[in-house]
Amino acid sequence: MSANAPDHRDAPAVQDGLVQYVGAISRVTRQGVLSASIALEDLSKDHLYGVGPVANLRGEITIVDGCPYIAVLDDSNRPSVSQSFAVGAPFLVYANVAQWTAPEALKAVANLNDLERAVEDAAARHGIDLHSAFPFLISGSVLQAKYHIIWRDPDAGPHTPELHAKAKRYFSIADEASDIVGFYSRHHAGVFTHHDSFIHAHLVNHERSKMGHLDEIAWEAGAAALRLPLAPGAAPR
Repeated sequence: MSANAPDHRDAPAVQDGLVQYVGAISRVTRQGVLSASIALEDLSKDHLYGVGPVANLRGEITIVDGCPYIAVLDDSNRPSVSQSFAVGAPFLVYANVAQWTAPEALKAVANLNDLERAVEDAAARHGIDLHSAFPFLISGSVLQAKYHIIWRDPDAGPHTPELHAKAKRYFSIADEASDIVGFYSRHHAGVFTHHDSFIHAHLVNHERSKMGHLDEIAWEAGAAALRLPLAPGAAPR
């Protein structure tokens, strides 16, 4: 079995609204389950969006409208982004969304808390149930952002929360056009969101040369636009 081959195929995907997920953050960080619970090749790729880590914590996965971007580090510890479905993930949150609302310009954002509130406010205006999980998309010019790629040492021994934090390699961008793929939920802490946030988001620049798990974000008013899943039968507005 390859390093990325799933060995938890008996664990079915769980669905909440439009969102599906397999595995859980807590199983990775606290139980040390690092092998793949799902293979990207097995997913329905039609208008697919998703985020998660690569199996064995050797990279990050961001799927944008059916295109899977994989961020890893090269032999010189420099980040590299490629496209491939030939990887697995210990946990993955994903959704197939064919139609989105029209882009809605956002106010200035200085941190992830601001981003979370912006998503909540827009979702409420569009009649989205905040007690149901949903994906969101943001595109625009990022003033500055910090993101990480998980890159665990294969010889590190049994995984612990301390080793998990140590395995994160941090990078930053500034004044760069980027996309954010995110998922919102008030009820999945430790599953696909962390305990201090209702969102799990990844950033990928428009050149598709930089990508990772979003840790810090800022943009100026009107510099970025948000899109939410469009309700069946509704027209973009």
